[in-house]
Amino acid sequence: MTDTGEGMSEQTQGRIFEPFFTTKPVGQGTGLGLPQVYGFAKQSGGAARVESALGQGTTIRLLLPASGSASGSVTRPRAGAFPGAERSLRVLVVEDDPEVCDMAVRVLRKLGHQVEQARDTD
Repeated sequence: MTDTGEGMSEQTQGRIFEPFFTTKPVGQGTGLGLPQVYGFAKQSGGAARVESALGQGTTIRLLLPASGSASGSVTRPRAGAFPGAERSLRVLVVEDDPEVCDMAVRVLRKLGHQVEQARDTD
């Protein structure tokens, strides 16, 4: 994907795949999109790369391995790829952004975990 926007500094480029990192104002982005892309690529045996220059735009490349068969079969992630996936965990989610909190709670519950949530530390 390539855009012709304002581009990113090297410091920003170094953080774009970190969960919840965003340069957008509060309420306009969660910072979860690119970390999900990165996670998908890594889980699939590939990679995600960013190329950006201030004033020139940004290119994100998703590199995925070619399928070794014509059947298009899906390879399951290796055992242990997701710590805790083999058992239910009890998780406390503390997040002040309601959208981020709700999304995290939904995902964790869908994965079979017991979830408690708090909007703040009070």
